[in-house]
Amino acid sequence: MFVHRPYCLRVAGILLAMLALALVVVWPILRDHRGTEVTRYRNALRAESGVAEDFAWTPANWPSDFQREQGTVPPALKQWPGLQNSEILDVWPRSLKLAGAITSKAHKGNMIAKPTMATLKIMEETGAGYCADYTKVFNAIAYAGNIQVRQWSFSFDGFGGWGHTFNEVWDDSAKRWKMIDVFNGFYPRDLNSGEVLSALEFRDRLFSAPKSIVWERLEKDRFGFQDDAEAFRYFRRGANEWYLWWGNDPLTYDANFLVALAAKFGRMPEQVAGLLTGAMPRFKILLSKENELAVATLHRVKTFLLAAAISEALLFSLLVWQLTQWRRSVRQ
Repeated sequence: MFVHRPYCLRVAGILLAMLALALVVVWPILRDHRGTEVTRYRNALRAESGVAEDFAWTPANWPSDFQREQGTVPPALKQWPGLQNSEILDVWPRSLKLAGAITSKAHKGNMIAKPTMATLKIMEETGAGYCADYTKVFNAIAYAGNIQVRQWSFSFDGFGGWGHTFNEVWDDSAKRWKMIDVFNGFYPRDLNSGEVLSALEFRDRLFSAPKSIVWERLEKDRFGFQDDAEAFRYFRRGANEWYLWWGNDPLTYDANFLVALAAKFGRMPEQVAGLLTGAMPRFKILLSKENELAVATLHRVKTFLLAAAISEALLFSLLVWQLTQWRRSVRQ
């Protein structure tokens, strides 16, 4: 019995070390009731840094590593009422039509976080959904409606889970990107020219000429703010933490076998599967002097998570080896 005691102690020590390391990793999540730290961990593993030139591309030259939607449009989406006869419209009027169809029911803002088609069904039936639900659904509907789209986000908390996300569509006739915030029910126009602003033009105006922004409502009673001033304060507060998702493929993501399997057990397992399989797109942060510290902190979080994962793997290997040695000693 005493012969095996060293093995017991070593195995117990390894298990204790693994548990302690895991606790260090999950402790910020356990303390956070808003879910921002889980998102920060996810973002740390998907974030890359970029400068303005990295976002200047058009659908004529998609980045080779951009995860474009190329999946099969579900029959239910092809038959979705909002898409019927939309092909007769030019891209921008078509985009507004689809956005209006999505927001026809007053939304409650409750998170859905389910596969795209299930999300659309719940949105139409109950009005539930928050910004990420709306952008995901709009990405899919835009693809079905032959509209080129990409998705921007920003945060208020150092690239954690407190922030917002919205879309941008490519108007081929105007040869420019045009921003549209389906969840908050508006798109920005220039006061003088009347031209719809791109996402980056809108961001620049938040700093340089906020009075030149016209907050054009999709519908009068669907604006997500009390007034333009509140909307400006909201977007200006997050203007230093903008990033572009390097993919627009929710249908392909949903069709991934492991992602679909993990989704049955909840949102966190689904996102872990998305990370491990590469189905979840990366994103590029618009670097600036104002967000250098937040970006550096996010990179440190990534280093910490990778180091923790490697350490757990090494400890597990050591545990297996110790158990193997213990088993051999018992046989002898």
